[in-house]
Amino acid sequence: MLKKWLLRLALLGIGAVFFLFSFLVTVQIVTAAKLDYPFEIITLALAAYSVTICVWVALYALHRILNTIEQHQVFAPKTLRYVSSIRNAVLIASFASLLSLPFFYRITQLEDAPGLLLLGIALIFIPFALAILMQIVEDLFKSAIALQTENDLTV
Repeated sequence: MLKKWLLRLALLGIGAVFFLFSFLVTVQIVTAAKLDYPFEIITLALAAYSVTICVWVALYALHRILNTIEQHQVFAPKTLRYVSSIRNAVLIASFASLLSLPFFYRITQLEDAPGLLLLGIALIFIPFALAILMQIVEDLFKSAIALQTENDLTV
């Protein structure tokens, strides 16, 4: 019981961190007297908002999966839909984070630090790797549901 509440609290904490990041980007844009590089800042803001929305969609799906675990119905078709929605949200977040590359490129040019561009590229590939992992989990759930259905039919 405590473990499930800790998982739910962790989901809420992750959502709060992404919301705070989007809020701070908004505050930075609104309070800036003059944007030096408006295109880069706007694309970074769009990337931050898009990723935040995708994270909240994925967190909601994870919350629904936790509910199905509590009901002891993990290998149900609805769980497969939730895993698929998580995969889609993470994939969309990966593509949305491409919008942050002009910002990282501009900072790289200003500071003469090519490592910052590598950091920006890593921020794109991390969600992409998670999308691949979620595809594997989705395939595992498909196999488990098929095995459970076959097992139910033999009994």
